[in-house]
Amino acid sequence: MEDFDNQDNRQNTKQINTFSNANDNSAEQQQPPMETTEESDDLSILDLYEDSWKIKIIGVGGAGTNITHHLLKHHEWPDNVTIWALNTDAKSIKKNLTTKLNWHLLDREKLRGNGSGGDSSIGATAAKRDEARIKTIVNECDIVIVVAGLGKGTGSGGGPEVLRMAKEKGITTVAVVTFPAVNIEGEAAYENALKSYENYKKYADSICVVDNEKLIGGAKHTLTLEEEFTKSNEEVGEIVKDIVDIVATGSQVNIDLADLKNFLKSNKLLNHITIKIPNEDYSADHVTEIIDIRIKTASLKNNFSTKHVNILLNARFSANSPASIINDVKNALTEISQTDHVNILWGKDTIDGEMNIISLFISNEEKNVEIGSQPINYVEYSDKDTTDNESSSKRKSSRHNTKGIKKTILDFNED
Repeated sequence: MEDFDNQDNRQNTKQINTFSNANDNSAEQQQPPMETTEESDDLSILDLYEDSWKIKIIGVGGAGTNITHHLLKHHEWPDNVTIWALNTDAKSIKKNLTTKLNWHLLDREKLRGNGSGGDSSIGATAAKRDEARIKTIVNECDIVIVVAGLGKGTGSGGGPEVLRMAKEKGITTVAVVTFPAVNIEGEAAYENALKSYENYKKYADSICVVDNEKLIGGAKHTLTLEEEFTKSNEEVGEIVKDIVDIVATGSQVNIDLADLKNFLKSNKLLNHITIKIPNEDYSADHVTEIIDIRIKTASLKNNFSTKHVNILLNARFSANSPASIINDVKNALTEISQTDHVNILWGKDTIDGEMNIISLFISNEEKNVEIGSQPINYVEYSDKDTTDNESSSKRKSSRHNTKGIKKTILDFNED
């Protein structure tokens, strides 16, 4: 079986030329300075550099491969985005093949396409053995987003290795991972996910966790098994699409690639929320109520009241929304967080329709982490009503309790 990578090559045809060589002493280099005029640069320069960014989305393992299929089936992606599936299971790749999916079968000489048997160490070894190939795959891009399901073999073990290889090349790294539902995938998968998460933390600049236990609990067990996993894929897809759209879609108040990379490198654990505000009532109280309800039903419940909160806010407002809405949204977030130390990086654009859509990436970790030469203040997840000892006890005794599971996930970053 051969790697299917013509799509990646096709999307890299547009190159930025090097205009001069500092070591070239040819006659061409001896030309006099260009004559200064009042005319603008050629418009083609904007066209060239506007599309110079590249993002690669890499699904690792069985769940990661399924997610890549969902991303290609349900979303449109610009040419700057390339999607890959890396897996040890040939059948999983073949089942999810589309003309736009690039793929690589990991460690095919030893594993022969038969998977990792749920062993994360085999998944990690498979990625290491194909390190040269993977480094070629992640080459020449600005952001690598690894999507995977934690709890079994290839995604749990191979995902962190892919992030490591990208990070060694100076690429901004993001992980969007799903956590297993204990009642469906079992205690062993959950424990394996906990261990894998520690490895993801080492190499991901930012991590978003999709908790399948919460998604299933929120549906009150009315969904079929297929619908539950589709819902999980949709959640991952929404997170990844919102990251890409920040860069791909220019807006009136713009968050550029450099802004996004700085935010991702400065905030390790991210929570993603999409808020929709209908064009019915634009009063500040109503906007605050909608945002408050949405946050309390998301994964931030009881974990938003901390010393510092960092937020990336990308808003698409209806054309007839009042100018005050952006300040109302920012004030609402500050009020709900119960702290004056809320840093909001925001962008906005105007769209047609009767709905205002706000995408939030929220971090409230607390940790001093060196990013380059600048110390970055992170904000620690905490539960005001639970001490560390009580939290540890709950994790040991309440594995099958949704609240206990969520508490464990939010406390992963304990050292």
